[in-house]
Amino acid sequence: MEMKLENLFFFMLEKEPQAGGKTKEVFLYDEMAPAIEKIREYMTGEISAEDIELTKISIKEEGMKAEVVSWSTIAEALVKKSIQKGE
Repeated sequence: MEMKLENLFFFMLEKEPQAGGKTKEVFLYDEMAPAIEKIREYMTGEISAEDIELTKISIKEEGMKAEVVSWSTIAEALVKKSIQKGE
């Protein structure tokens, strides 16, 4: 897989395996919006927020920096998306 970044950051969404599962799911996104949509899909099922983590990875001259996106930021994006859809 190859991923060309337009900006010097990307988002990594991780989901812990569910009961009986063995593999953690990891997705990479060049924008936050698709990651939020995937979180929304997970949350409409029986996935707990404790099983999901969204991390922003920034690439800088001095190296890479990983920063977990707070659930308040994720919740704000989910609410805004719901308002836009008229839900």
